[in-house]
Amino acid sequence: GSVSMEGKKGIADYAFKECDTISDVTDTSDVEYIGRSAFYKSTLRSISLGSKITTIEDYAFYGCQLRTIDLPVNLTSIGRSAFYETQLARVNFSESNKLETVGAYAFCGATSLERVNFGVTVKEIGAYAFYGCSALDLSLPGSALPDSLEVIGSSAFRKCVNLKEVTFGKGLKEIGLYAFAEDAALTDITLPEGLETLGTGAFRYCTSLSSATISSTVKDIGLHAFYWCDFLTIYTDAGATDRQ
Repeated sequence: GSVSMEGKKGIADYAFKECDTISDVTDTSDVEYIGRSAFYKSTLRSISLGSKITTIEDYAFYGCQLRTIDLPVNLTSIGRSAFYETQLARVNFSESNKLETVGAYAFCGATSLERVNFGVTVKEIGAYAFYGCSALDLSLPGSALPDSLEVIGSSAFRKCVNLKEVTFGKGLKEIGLYAFAEDAALTDITLPEGLETLGTGAFRYCTSLSSATISSTVKDIGLHAFYWCDFLTIYTDAGATDRQ
């Protein structure tokens, strides 16, 4: 059923862990924190988070049946595995004007997640953050990676099999190992000026990838960065080079 948090300052660690009777949470305007694993594998389907909440702790909504969520305006970080294998279809980070960190495994395995609006403040997307988000489409309006983003963690978008297009922001410095590996629908990429590190296997097994434009600012290209991209042509300041 429905649970009201009116007058409550916080939701404790493990408060509703594996609770099989909760469906939605309301009246969170006074809530300042949501504890670790607060709704872990519960039957929660919806919650509106009040503006006083600044962090969503690790595993907060892990494996629950969450389908919709409104992120609070003062949110600064999303913890590890916070929305792991939830049923979210859309997430809008632009609702928060302070969000900087999306934790490791944050949305890992959220197979219904199609649309993410990253806003303009996110600096780091953690390892495996969107791993296996098989419906994710970054070609949709508002889904470009922001100029604020500096680091894409290891396997962050790995096995996002519906990913056809990625627009990188101007501030990107590092793409981690296997960050976009096994994204079989991805067709072409342009890595931004200012990028310095392209990790091992970053685009490994991107079997539809036909062109990659790499800036001269890249200092380190990891082993097998484009392994098994058989139809790829790489473009650099020196011109085009077929994959070897």
